[in-house]
Amino acid sequence: MPVSVERLENKPILIATVSDAVDVVAVREMFRQSAELIAEIDERVFRITDVSKADSNFAEVMGIIREASSTDMPGSTNDPRIQAVFVGNNQWVQMFRSAMALKQFGGKTLPMFLTIEDALEYIEIELGKKQES
Repeated sequence: MPVSVERLENKPILIATVSDAVDVVAVREMFRQSAELIAEIDERVFRITDVSKADSNFAEVMGIIREASSTDMPGSTNDPRIQAVFVGNNQWVQMFRSAMALKQFGGKTLPMFLTIEDALEYIEIELGKKQES
């Protein structure tokens, strides 16, 4: 399976690792695993999706964009509990992020970093802002 999702202990942070060829079925599995892991959390959860070892093609990415923007599936990118953050820098994740920023696909800004460490640092800053307010 090209997708695995784990929750960091005692933190509202998921790390999804996506590898090999990614398609809509793999993305649905990521959403399902995410929903299962956050079922008992009543706060915003950050999901770092590491796509640095993933590959896809144009048709699959278009299908993933449609799936991510149209589904009300728990654990999806449109789940209000999920704040998606990406790690990687390939053309497909760039295209996905650009599409998701468009109003017709949800109008979401999805941060992207080159390493998981950078993504975790960003999330810790965001969590700190929440605690201050």
